[in-house]
Amino acid sequence: MGILDNVISVTLHPSISVRLAAAWCLHCIAVALPSYLTPLLDRCLERLAVLKSSPEAVTGFSFAVAALLGAVKHCPLGIPHGKGKIIMALAEDLLCSAAQNSRLSAQRTQAGWLLIAALMTLGNLSAILKELAADLTAPDIQVAASTFLLPPLCHQDDLLILSPLLQETDHRFIEEQLLLGSGIACGSLEYDPYSIYEKDVEGDSVPKPLPPTLSVTSSAVKLFGVVCAHVGEAQRLLVLEQLLDSIKHTKGARQQVVQLHVVSAVSSFLKTWALHSLSLIIDSAGPLYHTHAEPTLSLIIMLLLNVPPTHAEVHQSLGRCLNALITTLGPELQDANIREVGLEGALLTLLDKETDRKLCHDIKETLNHMLTSMAVDKLSFWLKLCKDVLAASADFAAVTCVDTMQEEEGDRGDDASVLTSRSDGRPHPFTNPRWATRVFAAECVCRIITQCENAHSAHFDVALAQDLKKKDSRSDFLVLHLADLIRMAFMAATDHSDQLRLSGLETLLVVIRRFATIPEPEFPGHVILEQYQANVGAALRPAFTSETPPDVTAKACQVCSAWIASGVVSDLNDIRRVHQLLVASLTKIQVGKEALSHLYNESASTMEILAVLKAWAEDLGIELLNVLHRVILTRESPSIQLASLEVVRQIICAAQEHVKEKRRSAEVDDGAAEKETLPEFGEGKDTGGLVPGKSLVFATLELCVCILVRQLPGLNPKLTGSPGVKATKPQMLSEDGSRLVSAALVILSELPAVCSPEGIISILPTILYLTIGVLRETAVKLPGGQLSSTVAASLQALKGILASPMARAEKSHSAWTDLLRSALTTILDCWDPDGTHQELDEVSLLTAITVFILSTSPEVTTIPCLQKRCIEKFKATLEVKDPMVQIKTYQLLLSIFQYPNPAVSYPYIYSLVSSIVEKLQEIDRRKPEETTELQIFQEGIKVLEALVAVAEEQHRSQLVACLLPILISFLLDENALGSATSIMRNLHDFALQNLMQIGPQYSSVFKSVMASSPALKARLEAAIKGNQETVKVKTPTSKHTNNSGKSSSIQLKTNFL
Repeated sequence: MGILDNVISVTLHPSISVRLAAAWCLHCIAVALPSYLTPLLDRCLERLAVLKSSPEAVTGFSFAVAALLGAVKHCPLGIPHGKGKIIMALAEDLLCSAAQNSRLSAQRTQAGWLLIAALMTLGNLSAILKELAADLTAPDIQVAASTFLLPPLCHQDDLLILSPLLQETDHRFIEEQLLLGSGIACGSLEYDPYSIYEKDVEGDSVPKPLPPTLSVTSSAVKLFGVVCAHVGEAQRLLVLEQLLDSIKHTKGARQQVVQLHVVSAVSSFLKTWALHSLSLIIDSAGPLYHTHAEPTLSLIIMLLLNVPPTHAEVHQSLGRCLNALITTLGPELQDANIREVGLEGALLTLLDKETDRKLCHDIKETLNHMLTSMAVDKLSFWLKLCKDVLAASADFAAVTCVDTMQEEEGDRGDDASVLTSRSDGRPHPFTNPRWATRVFAAECVCRIITQCENAHSAHFDVALAQDLKKKDSRSDFLVLHLADLIRMAFMAATDHSDQLRLSGLETLLVVIRRFATIPEPEFPGHVILEQYQANVGAALRPAFTSETPPDVTAKACQVCSAWIASGVVSDLNDIRRVHQLLVASLTKIQVGKEALSHLYNESASTMEILAVLKAWAEDLGIELLNVLHRVILTRESPSIQLASLEVVRQIICAAQEHVKEKRRSAEVDDGAAEKETLPEFGEGKDTGGLVPGKSLVFATLELCVCILVRQLPGLNPKLTGSPGVKATKPQMLSEDGSRLVSAALVILSELPAVCSPEGIISILPTILYLTIGVLRETAVKLPGGQLSSTVAASLQALKGILASPMARAEKSHSAWTDLLRSALTTILDCWDPDGTHQELDEVSLLTAITVFILSTSPEVTTIPCLQKRCIEKFKATLEVKDPMVQIKTYQLLLSIFQYPNPAVSYPYIYSLVSSIVEKLQEIDRRKPEETTELQIFQEGIKVLEALVAVAEEQHRSQLVACLLPILISFLLDENALGSATSIMRNLHDFALQNLMQIGPQYSSVFKSVMASSPALKARLEAAIKGNQETVKVKTPTSKHTNNSGKSSSIQLKTNFL
């Protein structure tokens, strides 16, 4: 921070050159250390706002803010979105206040526009491209574009095609002036007086600047070409579609104008791509292009001289063409240069000193080409080169590994002591290389590993490499340099540069994945990476501190995940250390989210959270689940067990997100549409196998079984002596027991989403057995037809399982169907065979059947043998004397009757409607006296009304004819109403209200029934009359009443009679 204070103080220096140098220095610091970007920006903005009365401060701090904004595009985490609004507000304030003080006018004006211009670097190129496309196809465009847009696209000899006036003749200027006077678009000096000295013209031609509107269009066309070359392919296609749509939706002369604008804009873009295509042709043709080399070289030189340097993309394309041409003309010279001794080192040194980005890019390309060609053959040389660059920083003069055998007497877990810094006094070829050079060196290490993967197998076989080395000492293999690979990864991962830390962690990840399974020949049963466990821990630890940027922590979580999944770590203490790091990551995302939002773009914290959850889910469910399993076995506290289950649920949810992301990535893959089959994601892959000890799902099942069997021993076939589900007397669990069982069921229902289609088939029988088993063991009959909390949880879990999208997966659909049919059969078997000693709650079992009917595909429940049994259960339950059972049965039937697929609903309707009508008629005959009987009647009527709504037209009149007499039978006349019980009065009101709704809906049927039955008509009329008299009696006549003529009672309409 001392350096920063000094640099910031220099921004007030009297010399403007010094102020600009200080601003650029801050830019470089922000690029190298992105975590300093937002604090520096805040500090400079604050000083600019406070010191805006000082000319030096206004210019100096505006330079600094602009330079920092320019660094944002080099920092992957960006800055908070709100900073742009703050800077824009400050810029506007500077511009508005510029005229208030003549001494500061120039400085404030310059500062304001500088800040606005710098903000433009944060702009969205895709949005700009869309705006340009809109401008070029705007509805107010009237002027033809051929006279000023198309000529630059044509050869001089072809101008006659566009217009005779475009040819250079002696009288052309006079003709143009005549056209100008007639209002036709063309250029003229008065549109831009500056052109008399600014613009160079050929020969004796007169400059012809365009009118402002056409000049804007011309600039928009040119800008379109530049921006279009810098956006992604998807955005480019969207904009081209936008242009095509604009052409289609315009008519007449205006369509021609729009077409010309679009052609000009696209042609402007294609200039660059034409050069790119030329470079590809040269590269592909090779020596065959030799005959075209001279004219191509002339074209390149001409464009290099004529194209303004502002068109960077054109110059880059010219460079590619020139590079391809040189490659074609002189391969022998190129090979000779590559083989020079020490060229690699010289290029790395040049890369470290060079500041020109294009040249740096070319140097990297050359080094990458050399690495691909020669790194395997010159392995030691390349690895030493990378190590020298990484070790030559200020942080590490040299890094050595401490022999882990020396730690046996001390705390072997002290990761910090494993790698130490030590200067050996020898000169190094690189002196404090820049962080970008060291990042490139770390990337080269990863490329070297990749190159060795495609070479001799001995690169990853210790025994074979040692044998070959004995036979030929010149032989060199990567596995013999493992210590150096770990050392280089550690140096990079623990550096102060965030970019280098990311590269170091990536190198460590590559090393882990590639060397994790290589055995140690001297110690059978062990792998070579075991000796570096402490080193890996030491490299990871700094990434989990609170001040570490989220992208570094995210990458470290990925390494942790790979490290534990690799199987290298076997000691429980070593596992615990890595667990502690991941626990720290959870803490970091919980308490550090607010702090992150002040430093980086808002998406940065989301990225870190997803990475942490992914690391927890991807490979740690297993070991962590085993730990939680032990906790549940050894700790009797329900609160601890519930907390453990909540952690398990979060792990499964994170695993689900991970699998979903993999599937999404595969679906949007460019080649996905061309592939016949996509790879299977989720546990079980394409075989369905789940390996104990390595399977997250298997470990979760073990844990859930432990919870469920401890609460419900009857679920254990070994204890019951039978593998089948037998009807036994259900039990009511304690509140804690119910919560534990419910939590376990939630987890079970989430497991299918973590598996592949084949993997689900492996676990589905177990999940269904446990879920239905809980239903069977706890389906206690409760007052009021209530469901026990465990039954409710079981039904909810069952619904989630049955509705899983995986049930529709083509590969596993048939197996799903068979298993679900078996599960439904199991539920049906829970009923007592003769029904005389029904222990289990009928409502719970009927609800389970209804869940199957509504949540599975029709082919599961419409198979005749199962459908017949289900219908029989509903029919039998309607005969149960318990009124609450009848009420619940009607409610369940209502949902089935309303099911949209007739193949499912109609068999139930045909089989049960007569029973329902009979039950309702019975209620009328025995004149109900209980509230429950009123509820039964109401629910039954709802079912019949639903039937009327879903029935086919030819059956609807019959149903209405059945429904009307039942409703009318409960109506009371004026005399009966006065002496009726509250139950009968409620029945009367309910029946009358429903008749008022049904009458207008089905008036023809209604009139027909009334005409055929005078007794029914008379009873209805008497009831209506009696109800109206009752309303009159109840209507207040006080002068204070404001609602005379209105009533809160039922409003009767009898016109349908």
